[in-house]
Amino acid sequence: MIRRPLPMLLLTAAAVAAGALWSLADERKRAADANAPAAKAPSTGAAAHTRAAYPAELTRQQEEKVLAYAKRKSKDYYERIVKYRQTEPKYYQATLRALLPLAEQYERMPQRVRDAYDRLDLANYSKLWQLARDIQKTADAGVKARLEAELYQLTAVRFEAEQIIREYRIQQIMEQAKRLQKDLEERAANREAVIRESYEQMLQNAARMAEATRSRKAPTSRPATQPAAAPAAHVRTHLSADVK
Repeated sequence: MIRRPLPMLLLTAAAVAAGALWSLADERKRAADANAPAAKAPSTGAAAHTRAAYPAELTRQQEEKVLAYAKRKSKDYYERIVKYRQTEPKYYQATLRALLPLAEQYERMPQRVRDAYDRLDLANYSKLWQLARDIQKTADAGVKARLEAELYQLTAVRFEAEQIIREYRIQQIMEQAKRLQKDLEERAANREAVIRESYEQMLQNAARMAEATRSRKAPTSRPATQPAAAPAAHVRTHLSADVK
């Protein structure tokens, strides 16, 4: 049976990444461009994204970062992840790799935004829906009033948290728009270099693929020291008959 990295935790964590994780690739590209040699022509972006891919196995620091994030989001899922560290290390590593982008994005957020996401976890839709259902089920007026008050309070908490998060997303969108505008202008100023880089990269990729195809199709020659196999008995008989 193939295990998948804790889908419920990924669904829970997706709330943290919604509207914010989209900037991750852009930030990786900027980091790659900052580390590139100054004389190199501007990158088209595809190579930078590939270089920024996460390794097969996380470092100890990355592992601790993901575990701290998982523990803060859900103690239950944190314990489930840790349980597989010794019993199923490949599954454990796959889960950590899936959560690392979310943990890093969460770490970069301002504290007030992180707090807002935490409040969203407390006032999640599952809890609100359960309260609404309980209100419909109960016939006790006192219980119904208490549940209605709790539902209203959590709905208000969710609204305030969403306002903070939406404001943060708008700021991110505006910052990304500025970066995209700058990138557009740089590409226009270096038009020939960008075109030449893409052109040469395409030729190199095609040449590598053609070489790999030729290598697979090349016949395997028999070593010179290996004697030819003797013909089978029925072949020898047939050949002898032809000679006669």
